[in-house]
Amino acid sequence: MSSARKSTRSRRRQPAAAAGKAGPLTRAGVAKILQISGSSVRRLEGSQLHPKQRPDRVHEFDPEEVAALAERRGLGPVPKNPEGEIAARVFELFEQRKTVREIVIELRVPPALVRQLYDEYASPDELLLPTRIVRTFRDSVFDGKPFKPRDLMLRFDHLVQRLRAANQRARELQQECDLLYQTLGKTHRADASSAGAPGPSAGPVGAGPQGPSEPGRSP
Repeated sequence: MSSARKSTRSRRRQPAAAAGKAGPLTRAGVAKILQISGSSVRRLEGSQLHPKQRPDRVHEFDPEEVAALAERRGLGPVPKNPEGEIAARVFELFEQRKTVREIVIELRVPPALVRQLYDEYASPDELLLPTRIVRTFRDSVFDGKPFKPRDLMLRFDHLVQRLRAANQRARELQQECDLLYQTLGKTHRADASSAGAPGPSAGPVGAGPQGPSEPGRSP
């Protein structure tokens, strides 16, 4: 056997050997290696792939079996740490301000995995928002200046305080309006009572214009 053939065969064995040193693969990792969707991986289970199911129902795949299938499909060398490659790629897309939906569509990975990676990616001083929303906040709230999540939170707290003060002022104005309405009502009733009372020149009830009758004479 020539040295060239030995070298070629050794290179072909490297992907499986390298993958064997890594831990078990998830369905998303297998999909990334085989360049297929998760549903396509499921169709291979039981025939070309034989995963084990953990107590939490997550399927784990043998890296050597996956590497061998990748070689049979002519997909080239399998990375030593495919899940690490996925994480790195997701982080790169986070740097580009991609949303979870956009990352799932581009990488064909589960949304739950992307959200989990974001929890590890983001720090307290970082906020992942689509670029258009960041531009909107920057231009309309911060006068075109860059801002950090803490700046946004402080501005939000300021607006909340102003809203509470406005609500308190509205309640005070409502109380003043109620008091004014009550005062006007009392004034109106007093005026109506004065208008209905008899005047001082009015005679007794029932007395005619001739005055009282003389004694001994009937009216």
